[in-house]
Amino acid sequence: MIEKQKRITGNGFEIVPQELAPVYAHIRKKVARKLDRLRYLAEQKHPTKEEQAEVPRVLREIAWRTSEEVKDAVGAYNFGLRQSRYTIVNFQKSFGHVPPQIAKTNAEIEQGEIVASCVSSAIVHTMILPELQSKMGVICMPEHVTAAVKIHGKTYVLDPNALYQNKRTPTLSEYVTQLVEAHGNSNLLLHTLARCIVPRDNATRSNFTGQMRYFGGKNSSIASALNNWGSALALSGRHNEALGYFERAIRLNPEQPSAYTNWGSALNSLGRHEEALEKLKIGMSKIEHFSARYNLGLTLFNMNRINEALPHIRRAIELNPNETNTRGLLIDALRRVGKRSEAMEEERELHRRPGNH
Repeated sequence: MIEKQKRITGNGFEIVPQELAPVYAHIRKKVARKLDRLRYLAEQKHPTKEEQAEVPRVLREIAWRTSEEVKDAVGAYNFGLRQSRYTIVNFQKSFGHVPPQIAKTNAEIEQGEIVASCVSSAIVHTMILPELQSKMGVICMPEHVTAAVKIHGKTYVLDPNALYQNKRTPTLSEYVTQLVEAHGNSNLLLHTLARCIVPRDNATRSNFTGQMRYFGGKNSSIASALNNWGSALALSGRHNEALGYFERAIRLNPEQPSAYTNWGSALNSLGRHEEALEKLKIGMSKIEHFSARYNLGLTLFNMNRINEALPHIRRAIELNPNETNTRGLLIDALRRVGKRSEAMEEERELHRRPGNH
C-alpha cells in the first residue's frame, strides 16, 4: 500500500500540502490496487504471455480512473472529449493550485477553461506513476506531452485522447499509426492533436516520429509537469511566476525542447528580448517546430531586427501554413522593411485562406 506522506507526490516535486489538496490522496487511494498489480507485472523478468497482455489493460484502467476522478472533483458530469472543459475556479478549489495546463486559444482562456485530458495526463505522470522509477517517462512533442511507460521491452503511451478509443493502452508504434490515420480523418478523436503535431496537409509516420522525443526516469516526468505548470501560468498572464518553473524544468531535463521555447516566449512577453532569443535558439537547436520558429521571428521583430526575423517567420509558415497570426506577422514585417508589394500579396493569400473571407 502507499504510505502516507506530508507531500502528495513523494518524489521531490512539491506541488501543494496534502491538507490543501485531499483530492490527490483520494485519487492515489482509488488506483492503489491497480498500481500494486502494475508494479508486480513490471518486476517480472520472465513474464508469461498472459502477464504481458495484462500490462496495457492495467495501465489504461489507472489512467482512465484518474481521468474520471479529475472529472468528478471539478464537477464535470457531461464528460466527452469535445465537452471536456473545466473551469479554473473549480479546479483550483478542488486541487489547491492552478491547473497544470490551460486551453491555448484566447477565447478559451478568457472564459477560464482548461483541457481536462491534459490535466488528467499531468496528474497521471506526476502523482501516480513516478514510483515506477526508471520505467516511467514522457514523450515530448510540439504543443503536447504525454506520459509513457516502458515495460517488458515495450513503450506504452498514456495519452488520454488515445485511451478513449482503445480498450488497452497503445504501444508507441500503435500510437503513431493512430495519429497518421487521424491526421486526415476529422471523425477520429485524435484528429485535432494529430494536426497540431504535424500542421501540414499530408503526414507520414516519419513526420510524427521526427517530432517525438522520449525522456525516461522520474526526473523527466517531473520536468514535464513543471513545464506544463509554467505554461499554465504564462497563458494566464503570470509570466514572472512562470519563469521559475521553466528554469526548474530545464535543470531536471536539459534536453526538453518545449521548456526552452516556453521560457523564451515568457521572457519575450516581459520585454526581455535578448534573454528570450538565447532560450529560443537553444530550443530550436534540439528540434525544429512551429512554435520555436514563430517565437524566434516574433522576438526578433520586437527587437526591430526585421531582416533577421523574416526567414524565421517564413519558415514558421512553411511548418504551419494555416496559422493566420504568423502570416499577419509576416505582412507587418514586410511593410516595416518597405516590401509593400510582397505584403499586399501575402494579405491576398491570407484572405484566400478558409475562414478569413
